[in-house]
Amino acid sequence: MATNPYVNKVIFGNATLIDTSNVTVTPDKLAEGYTALDASGALITGRAKQSSVIDLSKFSNINSCVNTPSFFRLRVGNVVYLSIRIDGAVTVGSSGVKLFDIDASVAPRQQNVSCPVFSSSGSIVSNTSVWIEAHTPTKVTLYGASLPTGAYYCNLTYVI
Repeated sequence: MATNPYVNKVIFGNATLIDTSNVTVTPDKLAEGYTALDASGALITGRAKQSSVIDLSKFSNINSCVNTPSFFRLRVGNVVYLSIRIDGAVTVGSSGVKLFDIDASVAPRQQNVSCPVFSSSGSIVSNTSVWIEAHTPTKVTLYGASLPTGAYYCNLTYVI
C-alpha cells in the first residue's frame, strides 16, 4: 500500500483538529489561480476558467409604471455588463423613476454608475440617463427628461 506523503488529518488527544479526507475539491473544479487542500492534504491550484454567469434573480421590484423594463445581465468575474430596454412612454419626476432594485451583491462597489439613454434609432436622448446607486438598497433609476412612446436602451459596465 502506498503511503500518503501529505497530512490530511491532525488529531490532538481525542480531538480532530484538521481533516481534509472528505474534501471534494479538485483542480478542475477550483477557480483558476486559487489554492486549496485536496482530500489527501496536498496543496492544489485551480485550473477552472471563470465562466460567464447570467443571473437575473438579483433583480427585483420591477416598476410596472415604466412598462416593465427588460434587462440582461452578464457577469464575468467581478465585471458586470447590464443592458436595459424600456418600451413605451415614461414620465420622469424631479427625483427620477426607479426601474428596479438590484441585490447589493451585484451592485457597483464604490461609486454610482450612469449611462446615457439611447432611442431605438441609436441617438442619445438629451439630458436623460440611467443611474445605479452604490449603496444598499441598490436601485436602478431613470433621471432626466420624460420619454415619449418608443423603445429606449441603456448599457452599463461596472465592477462589483
